[in-house]
Amino acid sequence: MQDQATKASSPYEIQSSPQKFRERPLKFLHDVTLQCTVEFGRTNFTIRRFLGLVPGSILELDKLQDEPMDLRVNGKLMARGEVVVINDRFGLRLTEICSDAE
Repeated sequence: MQDQATKASSPYEIQSSPQKFRERPLKFLHDVTLQCTVEFGRTNFTIRRFLGLVPGSILELDKLQDEPMDLRVNGKLMARGEVVVINDRFGLRLTEICSDAE
């Protein structure tokens, strides 16, 4: 009886050897699209307050004016930075790359 890692007869079979996966170049992932979001802050409110929102309503967020904004990639915090304006568009200058613990 052969084990899974040695009998991979088809390129579509999953190989159980983690070393083989690490050796594979990640170039095939370069065109995968990720959703990037810059988060200015968060708040909680009741449905009653939500239903009362009208144009001109102001929501107070949990971040202070000088705090860095969060960059989230597919919902996971990846970096923080400061808002910049480039050709009349907003951008984010990264000031910190977040660790796995954050």
